[in-house]
Amino acid sequence: MNKASFLVFIIVLQVLFLLTDAYVLHRWKKFVQQKQWNKLLFTVPYMVMFLAVVCNIYVNVRRMNVGAIPLFDLILYNAVIVWYLPKLPIALTLLFTDSIKFLKWSWNRISLHKKTPSLSETVQENIPRRELLKNVGWSLAAAPFIIVGDGLLRKVTNFHVNSLDLPVKDLPRALEGLKIIQISDLHAGSIPNGSHIQEVRRIINTLSADMVFMTGDFVNFRSDEYISIAKDIQKIKADIGVYACLGNHDHYSEYSDHKRLISMIKESDVHLLINANRVLNIDGAQIQIAGVDNTGLRQSFAKLDKALMNLQPEFPTFLLAHDPTFWDKEVREKTFVDAMFSGHTHGGQVGVHILGVEMSVAQVVYKQWAGLYSDKNQQLYVNRGVGVVGPPLRIGIDPEITEFILRKA
Repeated sequence: MNKASFLVFIIVLQVLFLLTDAYVLHRWKKFVQQKQWNKLLFTVPYMVMFLAVVCNIYVNVRRMNVGAIPLFDLILYNAVIVWYLPKLPIALTLLFTDSIKFLKWSWNRISLHKKTPSLSETVQENIPRRELLKNVGWSLAAAPFIIVGDGLLRKVTNFHVNSLDLPVKDLPRALEGLKIIQISDLHAGSIPNGSHIQEVRRIINTLSADMVFMTGDFVNFRSDEYISIAKDIQKIKADIGVYACLGNHDHYSEYSDHKRLISMIKESDVHLLINANRVLNIDGAQIQIAGVDNTGLRQSFAKLDKALMNLQPEFPTFLLAHDPTFWDKEVREKTFVDAMFSGHTHGGQVGVHILGVEMSVAQVVYKQWAGLYSDKNQQLYVNRGVGVVGPPLRIGIDPEITEFILRKA
């Protein structure tokens, strides 16, 4: 991990949070003063604002220098998230109303057909209705805090098993009904003691998988984080084996520590495919599994030619590649890969469902961000991940364990 770059990121993010905090609290102070309520209602939040700055910097600097995040640090981090994140939609709402108010005042100022009012006169119009809207608005401001609190306390480990058929062209009869389980983005270190992977392992073992695919980001920054989940990874049951590729976070450490992580993953009885492949014979039918190292986010470790070396186009071929952007860049219409399995996006961790349509912040960045995508006989599946990175919360995007049943297309 580049500590200097991460520190700059922390500082920029903190400045953004501080500006948002100051803006919302300034408006809250004016509301309290107008109501002639006790001044403690705004002085205490100002004190908490400065305390949150100290806690946020402390926790993020600690994350750069320790392995798995300690419980005390996680409690502080969650408290900071609950304090900051709900203010973002509140700030946007206040900014919108302030902008409308300013535009209305500006229009009245330049209008030739109306008396030119002062800003104070404009604000005084329709006072009863305005006061009602203010009261309702500040009452509704509690909603984001409730939503974020739920996302921190419950949704992070509310694992969803997504079951679907995976059609494969010319699939041999012996492979029909084969069950593959995919998980991605474990991010050991984000949750104390790797407790989320204990539950993931339990769920997978109840699904009776033939194969398990893990598509990268085993840790956040350091190999020490993997220790908390190693035993549970080793206990995952799959008749044909567990296969994996690396993600971008698995490279965020010094070279020697990266090599140590690779050794630890392999010692957990995981077939780690780093630009390599395996050809399996199942009841007389062949299936080919390839895996590439990560390419994406300024990393270029994938060597697809090497990963597909000596594989035959006539046999079902599955590719593990952490970053879904690799599909358009290197796989789709360029190879004989039948299906590529990815993760990386976490589904954005925050999203909404409206009329059966899932929307997320990840759509702004990624063309393929969650779920199944297809082009003729080639398919891509982007898993929403079982772990978290950054804010330890999920809102509207549950952590996912995917169950595929192979079918002949």
